[in-house]
Amino acid sequence: MSTLLVTLVVLLSTVVPALAAEEKRVSPQAQRMKDCNAQAHDRALAGDARKQFMSDCLKGGGSDRPDRSSQPAASPSDAGPQSEPSSQGTK
Repeated sequence: MSTLLVTLVVLLSTVVPALAAEEKRVSPQAQRMKDCNAQAHDRALAGDARKQFMSDCLKGGGSDRPDRSSQPAASPSDAGPQSEPSSQGTK
């Protein structure tokens, strides 16, 4: 009887933590929702702006990119160094 009890205690001590860890896993969609909500909160979005942001973010468009609406459009000078024409061979 005591052997059965010890076996049961050992079994439960290994199974219960595994089940608890399984319950704590969050689905990718739930994680995305959590991340998008946090970003919307950080940006102090409300109303239609929040709805639009959440829609874009949950589709995968807003969570990895910074908010482009507050940044000016890139000008050609922002494109980086341009290669200058080579003057070799022309004299």
